[in-house]
Amino acid sequence: MHFDAAFVPLDPRQGNHYADGILYFLKNVDCNVIFPMHYWNDANVIKRFITEYPQYKSRIKNTECAKGEEL
Repeated sequence: MHFDAAFVPLDPRQGNHYADGILYFLKNVDCNVIFPMHYWNDANVIKRFITEYPQYKSRIKNTECAKGEEL
């Protein structure tokens, strides 16, 4: 199955398991672009994920926009 885009949880409230869902999705689903969600306005969790799993960097989009930027 292929998806062009998906919104997948990346939830820092789950502690060390914050990335379990998105990792499962990345390993099992063919998807071009993934937008993290449910990170509770903590954009650092997206940066943390990309740092810990650089092999997925090209597929993960940071949904946080700076003032004046558009997604």
